[in-house]
Amino acid sequence: MNILIVASKFPPEYSGPGVRIPRLYKAIANDIGANEISVLCGGIEYTANENYIYEGLNVTRVVPSYFRTRKFPFNLLPKAFFEAAVSFAENLAANAALKKFKNVDMVHVFGTSGITSAAIYWARTKNIPVFQELVTAKASPNQRYMLLGKTKPSEKSVIVTMQEEARKRSKAAGFEKQIWHRPNPFKEDLFHPVSPSEKEALRKSLTPFNENDVVLLTVAKIMPQKNQIFLIDVLKQLDDKFKLVIAGPKVEQGPLYERDMAYLNAIKQKIKDYGLENRVHLITAYVESHTYMKAADIYALPAYDEGFGTPMMEAVACGLPVVANGEEPSFVEWLSEGQNGFLRPLGAEKWAEACLSASAIPMEKRLEEAKKIVNLAGQTHIYNAYIEKIRALTS
Repeated sequence: MNILIVASKFPPEYSGPGVRIPRLYKAIANDIGANEISVLCGGIEYTANENYIYEGLNVTRVVPSYFRTRKFPFNLLPKAFFEAAVSFAENLAANAALKKFKNVDMVHVFGTSGITSAAIYWARTKNIPVFQELVTAKASPNQRYMLLGKTKPSEKSVIVTMQEEARKRSKAAGFEKQIWHRPNPFKEDLFHPVSPSEKEALRKSLTPFNENDVVLLTVAKIMPQKNQIFLIDVLKQLDDKFKLVIAGPKVEQGPLYERDMAYLNAIKQKIKDYGLENRVHLITAYVESHTYMKAADIYALPAYDEGFGTPMMEAVACGLPVVANGEEPSFVEWLSEGQNGFLRPLGAEKWAEACLSASAIPMEKRLEEAKKIVNLAGQTHIYNAYIEKIRALTS
């Protein structure tokens, strides 16, 4: 079986699904008889048309010239017209690139762009089965294609949803029988509780904090949507024993560079203005989140417009209670209030109270919740379900 993965963006550009999906297919390749796995993607930060190797996979990136040159000839148009023009240009680029992919047996699509919609349309015309992952709550199975048209996944498709809003939208669009609603998987061999002595050793090696501190952690790309800056306000409401670790890569290039660097500078300035330099540890690079989770006490998710929030499940698996944005549907569905965390609207005082309550959850309860989450979203469980569904889809 030859598999083509199609994504709106793909590593080395930061992409959670871009890391997760290739790992999935590498892990189950023998079970489904996968021979070749290729990737077609677009890009936002990385805007060069190129063929490259990523973790053994052949990747083709196609980005229309307005991104490559950073010249936006349509940006004087209203936003809707500009977005339509961008999608159309991506459709044309993807259609040309898809011609080189022969003997494809299944397409796995994630993200929403002109690249992904072209692939969905192409697969339908060739009667190729599609796994389509809706990675945000607002995503739809039907995507914009060629200015006025919409793609429609064929009956030989599985629509994967992780948020109730996306599931309902897919059902309303007529795909009820094709929906697979599930949480994102995590590697249970990486994300698990550790002993107090292991936690203390990790904390000393990774942070300037000690075993008497209560450490809040958030790991995500440094960008406004992840809303790390809000946690500085929360920390100000808490007493000195509470500390904060903000970790994640910063943008290095591309059209969002100025926006994200301004956001990072605003975080640094707020830390300084509040005099919290000794209570905040800021890391602007990619980190292995499982090591930092094992060194922390509470995981914080203040993000908005979030696709799923896989770190929420991973943190609970590590024995951490989670405090999350209570207005974000994907968090509400999978987090149990007072059991493995707390859901609160974005207000610093309410979040500070929730952090105090989270720190008081007994370790026995935390370990119980960690076991529950493995049975719900552990990689072994989810991967076995993928194998079964792929076999059924391609038989």
